[in-house]
Amino acid sequence: MKISSKGKGKGGGARVISLVETTLIGNVDIRNGEINVNLITIYDKADTATINDKELREIIKAFHQQQ
Repeated sequence: MKISSKGKGKGGGARVISLVETTLIGNVDIRNGEINVNLITIYDKADTATINDKELREIIKAFHQQQ
């Protein structure tokens, strides 16, 4: 995600972490189920370059605990 006020370059934006969850009902056919897209977090690329798998699992775990 670009942040216009920060200027240009690789660090001039943010990362959006979302979680897509599906619930299947009946046959294994997505049309018979439900899809939820959850916004997990947004962070400034200048503050955090990347999130590793362990950190991502912890963020998702914390999200589920808040529900």
